[in-house]
Amino acid sequence: MLATFIDLCYCFSYRVGLLLSVWPSVRCSDLPRGAIETACRDRYMLVTTQLQFAGNKPRFEAVDADGVHPITKQYGSECGYMFSVLPLPGHAVLRASYFSCHTDNQDDEVFTFSFNLITTDASGVETTYSVNATCFLPLPWSPREVSCEENYMEVLMHGSRLYPGLVEVG
Repeated sequence: MLATFIDLCYCFSYRVGLLLSVWPSVRCSDLPRGAIETACRDRYMLVTTQLQFAGNKPRFEAVDADGVHPITKQYGSECGYMFSVLPLPGHAVLRASYFSCHTDNQDDEVFTFSFNLITTDASGVETTYSVNATCFLPLPWSPREVSCEENYMEVLMHGSRLYPGLVEVG
């Protein structure tokens, strides 16, 4: 009886060890102080991180009630995100339009952003950090606004009474 119990414990320990050895090398962590900076600009939110912290290939994901959305070049141009890695100054930059796809927009005046920053260390272990910010509109909207970014353009027209046939924003 004791031998059977020891065999079962060994078998269970072996299976748990095997499971843990093939478990993905991903973890979630709190963001170290000063590793990332966020700033609200006139019409977008800016996120910067140092490559010395984030590694050479950091990635961002937008997070909303529908899930997690990886920000690729293509998706960024469709959804109002501009992401670039700048090796010479040693940082990565994400710019998110106030009207980007997964921004919580409250009356075109308050914009809440939720992102994941995914870093990869030298041994290939990925770590996910939550980055959240709320921006308040610093300047009133003009009746017509054009914003040009490196990979997309936004054209906003406020007040459909001024422009018959157009959908009012806000």
